[in-house]
Parts: sequence; structure tokens; C-alpha cells
Amino acid sequence: MNLELVGMNLEPSMYNEDVKRNQKGIVFIPILIIVILLGIAGYFAYQNYQTKNQVNNIQPTPKPHPDEKFIESWNFYESERLKIKFKNPGDMVLETTIEDFYPDQGHIELYDQSTYKAIERVNEEGGYLTSLPVIGITAFNVKGNISLLDWLKANDSKVNYHDLHTETSVAGIPALFYESVGYGMCDSKATVFFVPEKKKVYVVSLGCDDVGLDQEYNNLLESLELLP
Repeated sequence: MNLELVGMNLEPSMYNEDVKRNQKGIVFIPILIIVILLGIAGYFAYQNYQTKNQVNNIQPTPKPHPDEKFIESWNFYESERLKIKFKNPGDMVLETTIEDFYPDQGHIELYDQSTYKAIERVNEEGGYLTSLPVIGITAFNVKGNISLLDWLKANDSKVNYHDLHTETSVAGIPALFYESVGYGMCDSKATVFFVPEKKKVYVVSLGCDDVGLDQEYNNLLESLELLP
């Protein structure tokens, strides 16, 4: 039996189809909103992951194992014993063997890659090396206030220091620079400065340089900072 819809000339089947289409449209809109929100949430989650990944990829200051003598891959180094930090001055290998060895001083050395390979070869095959090109950083413990020049004259032999120096600075601290001829069978240079509040005299030296490490030496001095 046919039903008449008041005011409308629609068959019941046509009416039902319109209702179904409207219902589908109503259902589709929330789904579309959910998809958009999920897309936005996914974008921000990905951005957050990228940020965390970049932070995690920053190389920390290397803390060598007690048995590790040489550090080949490093960007910065902090020494609690010497109370300093500095950048790798140019593809140098860091040696911290005697950083904490002496009670009254700490010492760190840096070698270029070719010298480090020579050291490795001797360690494997036996023998010994002399007069290696090396950048050294030494911190000497001192008591009370001192005159840097007096300390230098008293602690560095006349073979090295010849009463000739130029005034300079390291990390904003007044320093003395001098060169010596024949130290350890080769020439050397050193920059010396005194930090009263830390009760330390620092000596940054370059010895037996037959490979041309002047730029690396200067880079080290420029990047060197004191720890609090």
C-alpha cells in the first residue's frame, strides 16, 4: 500500500535514500575531523622526535676509561684536575695517561695523527721514540701569591728560559711567552700564566715541532677556558 507524504510528492523509497545519504554525510564529517586531528598530532610528535634525536646526537665531553691512554675522536675536553676546558685544535689525539699521576701537578698531551700512528706502531712492534712533536698542558700547584717571572726563573732551567719573553694573555689572564733552543734535543716554545684563585701555574708548550703545529698550538690557546 502506498503512503502519501503530506506536502511532498516523494515515494517512500526515495525518502529513505535521502535519509541514508544525510546520515552518511553526518557520519563522514566527524571521521574527517578525527583524521585531521590525528595528522596534526602525528606531525608534532615527529617534530618532537626529531628535536630529541638531534639533542641525543651531540657528542658529550669524552670521559676516558682509566685504562684508555689515547682519545682519538673528541671535540671538547674538560679536565677537573687541571680545571680547564678546550677544543680539539685540529684533528689531534689526546693523551691523558698522567693527568692525575703526580700529586703536585697535572699533565695532558696532544699529538698529530702521524705521530700517533708512529706511537701505535712502536707499541705493537717494540722499540722507542725520541723527540716527538707534542703540545703539552701542565698545571703546577703553588702556594700563595707569586711573581710569574720569578716562578719561571726558579722552575725552568736556563737551558730553556733565557730571560727573553713577550707578554701575552690566555683566557684574559696575563701570560708570558718564550722560546727555547735545544730543549730535549729539539726546539720548543711555551706560554705560562698564573691563576691565583686556583693556586696554579699553567704551562702550555709546543716541543720538537717538525710537522708544523703552530696553528694547532694557537688554536688551543685561543679556545682554552678555566672551569669554575
